[in-house]
Amino acid sequence: SSVDPRFDTTRNRPALAQTFEEVETGARFTMAVNHLKSKGSGCGAGDDDTTNGQGNCNQTRVRAAQALVDWLERDPTGSGDADYLIVGDLNSYAQEDPIDAIIAGADDQLNTSD
Repeated sequence: SSVDPRFDTTRNRPALAQTFEEVETGARFTMAVNHLKSKGSGCGAGDDDTTNGQGNCNQTRVRAAQALVDWLERDPTGSGDADYLIVGDLNSYAQEDPIDAIIAGADDQLNTSD
């Protein structure tokens, strides 16, 4: 949350990013490891939605996902490479809002180059 207040580190674990380079080719990618807020306990009015299956703290996870892709877009490891792999426990299924936010990327638009 010191980098982006949308990533609430009192609810989400801080992200960790590391760039790896393949020795033979020099190809690089950055892996970002995450653990977003679980659905198990509430975050408060407007954030907990038990009507659509996304569960408690959905907006907390969405904001964290948006902050994560924006942070990666700024190249936090200084690798100069735009290949990123986001791994970990996002506490979200493929069709849920936080995953949609990651797929939309830093420009928040689907079907663009990011």
